[in-house]
Amino acid sequence: MHFLLRKIYMRQKVKLLLIVAAAEMKEELEELMAEIKKTANKVRGKLKGTTAEVCSAVHCIVSLLTFLMNFPIDVKGKKVIV
Repeated sequence: MHFLLRKIYMRQKVKLLLIVAAAEMKEELEELMAEIKKTANKVRGKLKGTTAEVCSAVHCIVSLLTFLMNFPIDVKGKKVIV
């Protein structure tokens, strides 16, 4: 009888330890997920800024090329309009 009680006690103890360990792991995972979300938001913000800078630069280049295409180019003394 004592053996059965001890076996039941050990099973309950193991279950309790597993529950505690699972709760601790869940809390740790939630903390890590919060950290990942913060990092992702920072990266997203930087990416938006970089994208805006690239678009602005491309717009400037296109404007400059359009501007330059409206001027005649002198090739060996001849004016050629591109």
